[in-house]
Amino acid sequence: MSFKNAQTANPPSFLHKQGLDYLRAGQMDKAAQALSQALSDEPRNGLLHCDLAYALAAVGQGASAEKHFEKALKLLPEHPRVLIAYGVFLAKKENPAKAQRLLEKALKMVPGHAEAL
Repeated sequence: MSFKNAQTANPPSFLHKQGLDYLRAGQMDKAAQALSQALSDEPRNGLLHCDLAYALAAVGQGASAEKHFEKALKLLPEHPRVLIAYGVFLAKKENPAKAQRLLEKALKMVPGHAEAL
């Protein structure tokens, strides 16, 4: 399968991966754009909502980020990645009570996780 065909065969997965690559490279605007496009094809993908929220928070769109974190939490209430990312976000927004609940829940699932501590 050629690269072009790979892009069209499964666009949401390609765009999600592309968005994650942009996140790792610190290109948050591009990450948010790619992840937002991917979300239009996969609106019930909780990890995609979480990744988009992370990118949006990094570019100063806290209100939109929080909406996507809430959606991610609704779709994946027991997923450590969602719990930790949202918990850290809330801690930075000075919502320590909710942040603590999410991070403690994550620590029960993944004891010793550095970010959750």
